[in-house]
Amino acid sequence: MNQAAPALARDTRRNRREEEDIRVLILEAALFDLVVFGPFNDLLARFSQPAPGAETLAVSTRAFVSELLS
Repeated sequence: MNQAAPALARDTRRNRREEEDIRVLILEAALFDLVVFGPFNDLLARFSQPAPGAETLAVSTRAFVSELLS
């Protein structure tokens, strides 16, 4: 019975992906990074300093959240 276990493990291995599939997955991940994290990082950079004319932290926070949700 112990001899069947290694054979079963070999048979249940996942097949290797084709190079083209890997390339597509990498590009999709990079496009996601560019589309999601690029604008979010820009937003964080704009609000890393207090807004000119903002009287309080609450005003700056409301502006940030408003921009984030729009």
